[in-house]
Amino acid sequence: PMQEILDGAVAMGFSFNFKISKSCHIYRLPECTLVFYNVREEGSDKEDFYIEIEITEETVHELTEEQALDIIRKYEKILEPVGVTAQKRMRRSLFEMYRKDIK
Repeated sequence: PMQEILDGAVAMGFSFNFKISKSCHIYRLPECTLVFYNVREEGSDKEDFYIEIEITEETVHELTEEQALDIIRKYEKILEPVGVTAQKRMRRSLFEMYRKDIK
């Protein structure tokens, strides 16, 4: 099936850009989910690490933006000893970080 997917993507005009391997450790808490990612780009020995704080899907629609941000800030504070801070908050997706310029 993998080759069929790749062939279908090419047929739709997509071209290969990069390949990463990602492993996740997921911890579900009452108000959010913490996801710890290890990411390695194919052909590289370098491994990157990320932490995602995601508001629980079942309740996010009931919160104001400020309430949701308060939950994120709460867990950033808890995770501060391992380097998680609002100042280091990522604004880009994995695609944006790993994509290659195709010429």
